[in-house]
Amino acid sequence: MILPFITSTLYTVTIGGFAIGWFLRKQKPKSEYAHIDHSVVICCRNEEKKLQHLFDALDAQSILPDEIIFINDHSTDSTEEMLERYCLRHSNVRYINSYAEGKKSALKEGINNATGSYILLTDADCIPHSHWVEEVVTYCALKKPDLLMGTVVLSPTNSFLLKFQALDFASLVASGAGAALMGYPIFGNGANLIVRREAWLEAENALRSDIPSGDDVFLIHNIKKRGGKIEFLKSTSAIVETQGVESWRALLRQRQRWGGKSVAYKDVFTIFVACIVLLMNLLIVTCMVTYFSATNSSTLFWYLWIQKFIIDSILVIPFLFATKQQTLIPYWPIVSLLYPFYLIICGIMALFVKNSWK
Repeated sequence: MILPFITSTLYTVTIGGFAIGWFLRKQKPKSEYAHIDHSVVICCRNEEKKLQHLFDALDAQSILPDEIIFINDHSTDSTEEMLERYCLRHSNVRYINSYAEGKKSALKEGINNATGSYILLTDADCIPHSHWVEEVVTYCALKKPDLLMGTVVLSPTNSFLLKFQALDFASLVASGAGAALMGYPIFGNGANLIVRREAWLEAENALRSDIPSGDDVFLIHNIKKRGGKIEFLKSTSAIVETQGVESWRALLRQRQRWGGKSVAYKDVFTIFVACIVLLMNLLIVTCMVTYFSATNSSTLFWYLWIQKFIIDSILVIPFLFATKQQTLIPYWPIVSLLYPFYLIICGIMALFVKNSWK
């Protein structure tokens, strides 16, 4: 019983700390627009079905971005033709074809071609809210962070698969936000990430080009290691929406790809959090599997799961209200029951399945 007690205590303290970080930092009040030169950089690969939604969202921004750069990463559909037509209609937009293959190479080419002192990163399958550019540029102009993280949510949907994804995603974003707001950033999401260009150039060689994903996390860890100023923008006006995947298989592969980079982490606190989360869920799964066959398994299962459910809820439910996703709350208990199995499966896949970007 010593290992479950120590694990559950460390888990509760860790997630509780993230919740405190989220509660202590109030939502950023609306400020008058302040300008600093900036570039929006977006990597694309075979996004013909989603690009028009992004174009519409960029056109709807409350201020005109100084510069928008699209990087076409060897698309085989009509992505390049769509980019070319969009550029012809906008003097502040241009696109380049990536020389090397892969998102990290495309990102490198885009940022090296950017002229802004701050780089606003999002993905081609995302929809930034209409005040996204205004909010993040104002924050950067006033606070001068080396790296700024923002909220990302999944677009609303009716299927259980996508509700499961939305809650899983919300728990990740809430954890990353809480950790950053406490001053201990561990991860963020490249769909809503703003970085000072010079800080990115200093971190460029540490982004692990040999690993397909993780440009966001390795960037955060490098800037953190060098003592850079990393902040989280708690503002509903600066949210970016993204789309969920359409099958359980695709979800597992996506999460496996995200988890696969964790073996290369060197940040001690991130490794600690990953180990505690994995061990807590592994203990719950073990107790569930041996529920009727092992002595005390049923009691231990309920002890661990209820403790985890309560502390997770303290973090996630306020985040759902803050991001106007409270319609997901009725699904939270069933997702919490399924989550330990899901996490362990993703962890196993991360160890044995090769990663790729699209």
